[in-house]
Amino acid sequence: MQPTHVKKVREAIDAAQRFAHATSLSGCDADDIDEICEALQTELKRPLPSTQALAMYMNSLVTSLRPQHHGAQIAAELHEAMSGAGIRIDA
Repeated sequence: MQPTHVKKVREAIDAAQRFAHATSLSGCDADDIDEICEALQTELKRPLPSTQALAMYMNSLVTSLRPQHHGAQIAAELHEAMSGAGIRIDA
């Protein structure tokens, strides 16, 4: 994965985390989002991040955030970052 892709993915993850803390979430809470984001950041620190692991966690984020008020925009940012990095989109 190219450094520019990693940067875009990190930016999308950070946006998702900020959104989770700024919004009253229904169906999940900010702690759940934090756990997913932490796992993603750990994976991104590896020399060769696993696109399969990234796909699993990022798709989970999209699924959690999409139904939230204004969450569709964050989900779209995550999808854009995933697409650019070649990460499989399920959600």
